Amino acid sequence: MHPYQAALLAEARMADLRREALANCCAHLIARVSLGTRLAAATGRLTAALSRSRQAAAACCAPTACRPA
Repeated sequence: MHPYQAALLAEARMADLRREALANCCAHLIARVSLGTRLAAATGRLTAALSRSRQAAAACCAPTACRPA
C-alpha cells in the first residue's frame, strides 16, 4: 500500500472514531436529559401530593373545623 493511501485510510478511521465518540456522547447526554425529565416529573407529582396532604391537614386541624355546628 502506498504511504499516501495508508495516511488516507488512517485519517478516515480517525474520522469514524470521532463520529462514534460523538454519537456515544450524544446518546449519553440524551439518556441523562431523559432521566432528569422523568425525575423532575416524579418530583413534581410528589410535591403536588405533599401540598394536597398539607392542605387536607390544615383544613382538618383548623379551629373552625372543630367547632360544633
